[in-house]
Amino acid sequence: MAVAFTGALMLSDRAPSVLRVTFGDRTRRLWERIDAGGRTDLITARPETDFVVHVAIWSAVAVLVALAIWTWWGLLATAVGAFGLSVMIELAQGRWSSTRQVELRDVAANALGISAGAAGAALVYLAWSAIAGALAALSRR
Repeated sequence: MAVAFTGALMLSDRAPSVLRVTFGDRTRRLWERIDAGGRTDLITARPETDFVVHVAIWSAVAVLVALAIWTWWGLLATAVGAFGLSVMIELAQGRWSSTRQVELRDVAANALGISAGAAGAALVYLAWSAIAGALAALSRR
């Protein structure tokens, strides 16, 4: 679901309107908190760059998919597959969207987000292994 949602959002010409309809006035209030200066309005204007949005979305995708697969090989496959998908979606924007543009900066942001998400999932894997090992050692006593 995370991958499907991300694909739809990245290809959507109407993403700001969908957010407004889905979350109502909370979207505007949240954006005002993020942009304390009030220079950017999510509903009526796009920020000059959406680098942070790409990082956050693809990081979430990588974490969710990697945690669902839960193997080290799955983590690697998640990172490679998510990056490939993000490039395909970015290229599709130029073909199927009238307001979205293909940007190398977005691909870089996607890669950074996927790397961060994969690193976060790896930390969860390591923490889980350490906890499981400690619990196993305690149960043998």
